[in-house]
Amino acid sequence: MAEWWNGLEALNKFFYGGAGFFTLIFVWQFVGMLIGMSHGGDLDVDGGDVDMDMDTDMDMDADGIDGGAESTAAFHIFSVRAILAFFTMFTWAGALYMDAGKTISGSIILAFAWGVAGWVVVALLLHWLCKLAESGTRRLRTCVGQPGTVYMDIPAGGQGEV
Repeated sequence: MAEWWNGLEALNKFFYGGAGFFTLIFVWQFVGMLIGMSHGGDLDVDGGDVDMDMDTDMDMDADGIDGGAESTAAFHIFSVRAILAFFTMFTWAGALYMDAGKTISGSIILAFAWGVAGWVVVALLLHWLCKLAESGTRRLRTCVGQPGTVYMDIPAGGQGEV
């Protein structure tokens, strides 16, 4: 093992070291997400819950414009997970292409392409996963014309509130 490591170029040592480091963090985050350690923005501070999520669902009924969640979709590309995916893919691709005998510039260009691909795939997955979330809040325009339940008696000839 030491013989193999000593036979590597400095850049390839950097790639392998970075690949090990970023893979360890990537796996740690993935396992944490699977066992429920990822709270989607909620922080537990001394037993209390500090909610950092923002309600971005801004329905504008006049024209049917929904400017809510779509306005924040671009920020998924700057998430920690997407950037971590870039560096994980970049370092592994760089190390493996250099081992395969590619030139340094060719390895870096191909590694960058793999890193960008990983970044975009993770950003798209995060974007699609956020679209799956349900807030539980009814949108008023979907309630128009639908049957409802009255919880309080309305006097004859009076008006009620929905």
